Amino acid sequence: MYADDLLVFGVASIPNASKLKDALDLFANSSGLHVNLDKSTIIFNKNATFECENSALLGIQRRDSFLTYLGLPISPSNLKHIHFSPLLTKVSALLDGWKVRFLSFVGRVQYLKFTLANTIAYWIRWSILPKGYRATFSKLCARFLYHGNTNERKLQLFSWKLTASPKVFGGLGIPYVKALYFGTSCAYIWRIYKNNTLFSTWVTAKYVSLWKPPPLAASKLWKQLCHTAQVIKSRIGFAVAPLCQFSMFWDPWCLGNFISDLVEDWNFDNQTVANFIVNGVWCFPDFIPEGVRNFISGITILEQPDILLDGSNSPSLQNFTAILYANLNSVNWCKFILHKKYSMRFSCYSWMAVHGRFKCADVLLARGIVVDPLFLFCKSFPESHQHLFFNCDFSFTVIPELMPLFGRFFLRPTLLQAFDFLENVPAFNCLEKQFCFLLLNCTIYHLWRERNNRCFSHTWRSPYTVGLVIKEAFLAKTKMWKNGDQLKDKFPGFF
Repeated sequence: MYADDLLVFGVASIPNASKLKDALDLFANSSGLHVNLDKSTIIFNKNATFECENSALLGIQRRDSFLTYLGLPISPSNLKHIHFSPLLTKVSALLDGWKVRFLSFVGRVQYLKFTLANTIAYWIRWSILPKGYRATFSKLCARFLYHGNTNERKLQLFSWKLTASPKVFGGLGIPYVKALYFGTSCAYIWRIYKNNTLFSTWVTAKYVSLWKPPPLAASKLWKQLCHTAQVIKSRIGFAVAPLCQFSMFWDPWCLGNFISDLVEDWNFDNQTVANFIVNGVWCFPDFIPEGVRNFISGITILEQPDILLDGSNSPSLQNFTAILYANLNSVNWCKFILHKKYSMRFSCYSWMAVHGRFKCADVLLARGIVVDPLFLFCKSFPESHQHLFFNCDFSFTVIPELMPLFGRFFLRPTLLQAFDFLENVPAFNCLEKQFCFLLLNCTIYHLWRERNNRCFSHTWRSPYTVGLVIKEAFLAKTKMWKNGDQLKDKFPGFF
């Protein structure tokens, strides 16, 4: 039931339809609220009989294929590609609207994070998108983010998989369709074991356990949940109690082990752990080997059953999706770019610079695109990320003007060396380090912008002027910081 809408499931028979009509009539006579038959729909599965009679008895129009409820298709059979066309249409409309054409790169990142991802996540919670649609959404999002529209095909230096990775693994933290599915599946698994709902009771009675091999006729949702359960098996812990309904044979409640691995001959497939606990102690049948009995007897019986993920009984969606990325290596530079006081506008460009994915001359030439190889700042050396940050005389003139500490360098640092140097300055506290990180990110953004202005607008500014622009933009971001007064003594040149 949702607001004034109600879904009713039942056996397609004349007696059941008659009882349903009597219940609706009784409710209408008691409350004065009547069913709007013109807006109601009835749908039957392919094996149902007496469809016309049932429909006529209830006075509700019949649908042959599917109905739409809260914007989502509901069908007695598997959903087909055509059922997901409204989602594709909506996503395309969101990405092609006239308003989003004026968004900057950072604006598009936020738009994908908080608008488009929620639209797709709503469908993911209730249906399984075909793989073709998932690939299409990833392609559309990538084109929108890097090119500003979904129709043109241009050079793209980032894979969408990397872009949509969590920040600690080198991405921008945009929700990935695969991660949304994984997190949603984990949430379903959690509800099945944590909440005694009608859904959990039904699936347990039908399929016994998520770790039992699913039958061929099982639904796509159940097969997906079983696959996810295998992935997170090593991270899950079970707290055993007298009333727990864990499957004795199939659930890994025995310190992460299956009883099927310990006892080969087992004739109680549908038994629960509670059936082997009597008066708060273990009670085993005779055929279980003594060694297995002793092993199980070492498991403490608690007062209430529970399920834990890495020791937590209330994990978040972020905890679930972290399992999916457990095989990736975290990046140390994330704390330099996406720190507590970061500005998304500057951090996005620093993120691209650290990955070496700016469209510099060396990157374009490596892909067979003919451009002038010389750097516009100096016209003496080939253009590359390393030369721009900060081997070039122009770049390294700007940096010491903003942060005199860099004037001590005998050799010019790379971008990561500059961040690492600021991290290890012993005289800086946490707030002062974040101040310096943000200033360096701001410098990267404006250096790249100056490079593009020279390349496409043919406008030139001196290092001194660029430094003043960076100071002005930087102070606009930091003037409202809490405890910002503490920075005036350490960095008097900015205030």
